[in-house]
Amino acid sequence: MHIATVDAKITSFCLDERLREIRIFKRKMLEAIPFDHNAYFKDAIGILNDETKAEKIILQVANHHLKYLISKPIHASQRLILEPRKMEFRSLKLC
Repeated sequence: MHIATVDAKITSFCLDERLREIRIFKRKMLEAIPFDHNAYFKDAIGILNDETKAEKIILQVANHHLKYLISKPIHASQRLILEPRKMEFRSLKLC
């Protein structure tokens, strides 16, 4: 990821196959812009932050998917708000 400044604002760009050319200039920054990466990416999912206001999202998942979501959180703010019920198994007799 490349971080560039435009009018003292932090902007991030993806460095992937969309990138066609990189130009490296010898100019040096006169003054570093204070940057707190934890605060900047706090509400972002992935590496981009478009300053969209964060929303509360509640996911309901099947029990067998829950273990994966707990071990690999989608976002640092993810919390378990309700313990899952244990699955009950009952016997059925089919004629």
